[in-house]
Amino acid sequence: MIVGMIPTFREGPLAASAIRTLLECCNVVLNFEGPIENAPLDAGARTDLMELRKNPKVIAKSGEWKNEVAKRNAMLDFTRRYDPPVWGVFLDGDEILMGAKWVPDLIWAAEQQKNEDGVSTAAIPLLIQEVDSSVGRIHRIIRLDLLERHVLSMSQMKFFTSDLVATFPVVPLWRPGMTPTEFARPPMEGEPHIHHRAYYRPPRRYDFRLHKEEGDEFQKMEREALARMGLIHPGDLA
Repeated sequence: MIVGMIPTFREGPLAASAIRTLLECCNVVLNFEGPIENAPLDAGARTDLMELRKNPKVIAKSGEWKNEVAKRNAMLDFTRRYDPPVWGVFLDGDEILMGAKWVPDLIWAAEQQKNEDGVSTAAIPLLIQEVDSSVGRIHRIIRLDLLERHVLSMSQMKFFTSDLVATFPVVPLWRPGMTPTEFARPPMEGEPHIHHRAYYRPPRRYDFRLHKEEGDEFQKMEREALARMGLIHPGDLA
């Protein structure tokens, strides 16, 4: 079972394009549309999924959530109805999944490599390409039935199989002008990867970006953890 996971809010036609790419590899695509706390309600255009409303593979829900973590965990809870193994392919509203039809092959290959060691694959990285052609590595294919909860959006996750919180940062790999290597290079033809289309979003959306909110939330978590140990966050020192 492969489930597309796409949280959105006022994406105009961009979300429909993202969902169409997910439909190339997913059994169903789950879309939760709505704001998180303090999000500007007038930035961007209303998400338009009219062309997909009769598609039985697209499950669209609407609501409001305290933060991005709550929204993503609500989506995760919805997937508990599916029998394992369940894989999730995550996209944001301003992204498209290139080479999506080869994602099932990627999942199969990753499972075979891990199974030889007797370890279940929980996360598979993808390359992500930005508007300046730079490339990073990001984890967006996740084994949902092994995922207990999101801790910090897509950056930190808690799996049932570990007591530790797994951290998945975006890792810069390559920029134009650099010599490509086996691991630091542009995506190859036939290789599933994400193209980030932030440049299509209205300028006002940059005044409220979830990655900034995510950074603020991380610092809050850091302060709370240090406080439990009787320590002070360096940023709070006079």
